[in-house]
Amino acid sequence: MKRLIPILLLLLSACVSTEMKGYVGKDIREVILTNGQPMGVMDMGDGSRAFQFMWGGSSQTAVTSNSTTQVNGDWLGKASVQSSGSAVVSSGCVISYIAQWDDTRKSWVVVDYRYPNKIVC
Repeated sequence: MKRLIPILLLLLSACVSTEMKGYVGKDIREVILTNGQPMGVMDMGDGSRAFQFMWGGSSQTAVTSNSTTQVNGDWLGKASVQSSGSAVVSSGCVISYIAQWDDTRKSWVVVDYRYPNKIVC
């Protein structure tokens, strides 16, 4: 199992980097068309901007369990138990596209990308 985890992490990071690599040289609006509005935009101080998007993950799911058990002992009857909670598979992670302004194209053009080292999202 311990050997499987690094392989899984490598596959997940290859997946996100392959998708992100496809946007290099393209207008940031192409990323927005695919992924929706960025969750954040940050000036990097060198004339470039980072556009941040949520990638992967899943929503919280409610879980309810009911059980009825026949009880034997001093008295006969049934005991009913209901329990509830929630499960979250993954909250996702933030990926960033670094873009520079292209005056000819009048748009922000993706020149680089960044994603977390622990890409389990």
